Amino acid sequence: MITGGSSFPPIFAVPGAGLALCGHPANAVPCTNYVTTYTNETLSVSCPTNAQIVLQGSSTCVATGAFDGSLGVWLAQGGLYDFTLTIEGVSSGPYTIDVPGAAGTATTPVTTAVSCPASTLFPITSQLQTFVVNVTANCTASNLTAASAIVPPAIVIFQISSNGHTFNWPGNTIGAAAVAASGVTTQAFTWDGTNATAIGTSNQNTSTQSASTLNTTTGYQINSSYGTAGNCIQSTGSGSTFGTCSNPFTIANAGSTGTSLNRFAKLTGAPSTAVIAATTDTKGIVGVVTAGAGTTGNATIQQSGSVAVFMDGATTAGDWIIASTTVAGDGHDSGLAPPSLPPIGTEILGRILSTNVGGGAYLVDLYGPGLFSQAQQGTDALVLTAGTFSGSTGTPVCKSSNAGATTTGCTFPTVPTGVGAPQSASTAGLPVSLTANSQQNGVLTKSVTFPSAPGTYRADIRYGLWITAGPNACATQVFDTTNSVAFAGANAQNANGSGFIGLTGSQITSQTYAAGSTVTFRLDALCNANSTATLHWALVTGTLSPNFASFLDITPLLSN
Repeated sequence: MITGGSSFPPIFAVPGAGLALCGHPANAVPCTNYVTTYTNETLSVSCPTNAQIVLQGSSTCVATGAFDGSLGVWLAQGGLYDFTLTIEGVSSGPYTIDVPGAAGTATTPVTTAVSCPASTLFPITSQLQTFVVNVTANCTASNLTAASAIVPPAIVIFQISSNGHTFNWPGNTIGAAAVAASGVTTQAFTWDGTNATAIGTSNQNTSTQSASTLNTTTGYQINSSYGTAGNCIQSTGSGSTFGTCSNPFTIANAGSTGTSLNRFAKLTGAPSTAVIAATTDTKGIVGVVTAGAGTTGNATIQQSGSVAVFMDGATTAGDWIIASTTVAGDGHDSGLAPPSLPPIGTEILGRILSTNVGGGAYLVDLYGPGLFSQAQQGTDALVLTAGTFSGSTGTPVCKSSNAGATTTGCTFPTVPTGVGAPQSASTAGLPVSLTANSQQNGVLTKSVTFPSAPGTYRADIRYGLWITAGPNACATQVFDTTNSVAFAGANAQNANGSGFIGLTGSQITSQTYAAGSTVTFRLDALCNANSTATLHWALVTGTLSPNFASFLDITPLLSN
């Protein structure tokens, strides 16, 4: 499925997809027995294995497809190849392609427009088939069919504009997401000759969006409300994805060993670089690599939220995830679920979301770094009879060798009390006026005293702030004034001319704090037009009830 001639159409049309193109047969999912790809038809400059794609009109190697779904590769010769796809952190495949001829031979995708229910037929006529569906009334699609020339697997993509009507998927599709009541729902499938199985999750734009502009660094910037409340638009480097909010960061890969996709990583060296977690690394893990894995370039590491990660064996939904001691970079099912906890001091990486009989890459709920198991009340006790020991009130008691008790020689580890209670900033100072293009420091401020129990602590920062806007763009952050470091940045824009912007942010700090220390955190805001930070949200004709208020909460967390 490689394109040829002087033009270079894409291999497939999945927005923001990561591609691994490998020899046949593939050795894993995602595959790592990469073949060499090139920057153009001259085949004089090769691409790195973690960036095999060249977008149309470009000669630059990149790791993911464009926002509109286009991508392609240049190969030196024809033959059988396998490729795997990584979409929103979930890898699928391998898919086999037979590239005829020499360098630059091609197959072109087909896009078919369907008005439903005027037509309910969806014939697959290309290995790379896209259906653009306009739903004009409630519609039930007929089963997918395929031309005799189609050799499974094929890629099938639906882009559905529901216009307030219902759309029932073809009966031979498996795992498709619900179609949004408004906007466009995009869902990709693999066709096996009989059924079409969904790849990853759907991308739903469920509200009207204004014109978008492309920023070469951050991708498409959409100046309107977008999708389900609480979800996020995030850059892929060449476009944007929409879904569950995550907390990623990028950092250079270590030149030796490096990182692996969908596996846990740690930091090493000075300056720090990312490297796959070893089987001896039970602490210090910073997150899961979701893009840019390898020994060159930058790795994208997700620290929280829903993400696919390789597990070293069978899993049970709801169990705690800890680091594997048998497979580098993998997670391990601890065999424990709430209210039980792993042994004290064990780093808890998240919760398992599905039950599986063997190892593989599965979706998990990833927690932030630095969360360790704390002491919990036991269920067993040694019953001592009267007269076994004597001592004054408050004297430590421990078991003696004769199964009685003694008051001498008892030693006990000091265990910190763990997570502190949230400490909330006062909102009595709201509203606060915001001058255009001038940073307002301390819209909300909270001085936090960390627990006195021995240990090293971090801060769990969470906030929400209502700001009048129209038209206006605003940004917020929380600033640690004691250590001069900022966390939990957020930004939003209102292009409608009136109304409110609601900004929220959260982050577990990379900065650590000593027991008993006092640190001041302030919520700062900056807008490009005169605005007001307010306590509550309100429209001209009404308000929410009960009305959710602006807030700044800081919670001390015990760290490593």
